[in-house]
Amino acid sequence: AVRPKAEALASAASAVVDSAIGEVEVTAAAMKSEAVLALEAQTPGIAPWQTLSEQFSILEDELRERIMRIAQTEANFNRETAQQRRPGGGNILPGCSPMATAALQADEALRALRFRLVPSQLSEEEFWRCFFWHVANVKCELLHDWKTANVVRREVAMEEEAALGAVEDEAARPSMLAGGKEAAVAAVHPAEGDAVEGAADTDPALVDSAAALPDSAIAMADLDAEFERLVASPS
Repeated sequence: AVRPKAEALASAASAVVDSAIGEVEVTAAAMKSEAVLALEAQTPGIAPWQTLSEQFSILEDELRERIMRIAQTEANFNRETAQQRRPGGGNILPGCSPMATAALQADEALRALRFRLVPSQLSEEEFWRCFFWHVANVKCELLHDWKTANVVRREVAMEEEAALGAVEDEAARPSMLAGGKEAAVAAVHPAEGDAVEGAADTDPALVDSAAALPDSAIAMADLDAEFERLVASPS
């Protein structure tokens, strides 16, 4: 008599557990469905790689390629990254949804990863906090690399121009010496003076750009500012 009663109790308990699990699964599925429907109801905005200013538009293809690689690494999406409160705080979904929708439409890997992680591991907002934080990093790094490369190219061009001028001065020296020591001195020193004056007239923007591009990591303030621009972006 005891055994049937125990079995009946165990069966009843199992049924309660199964029912509770079923309710949780149904609730999770409903939450996921609501989140998917809410985001997909958004009219797509511009994609995150289309946020470059006109002067940097040449970098759009490279930026798109780098952003499309974000979802290929699941470790990029975690609670630690999501819980780092950026300046401004608050729910980012109202501002970032149009751009997020555009990114989903273009990136199959991002769609698959979102389906897998939301809401079982991350909330909808946490997922997009992770995504747009990595987008901000990728974008800032690309612009930093491009500006740094331009500064280096300009410096090399200036050095080559200076070296070419020195070679031309050296080639002209014998003819100047033929006119006498005084003529040579008079001819050489103005050229040196001109070179110094030209160096003083170096494009201030170039000097400022070089000073503004340290070899150290990109400033956190720049990353925060870019993140805020992305998540507050209108359609």
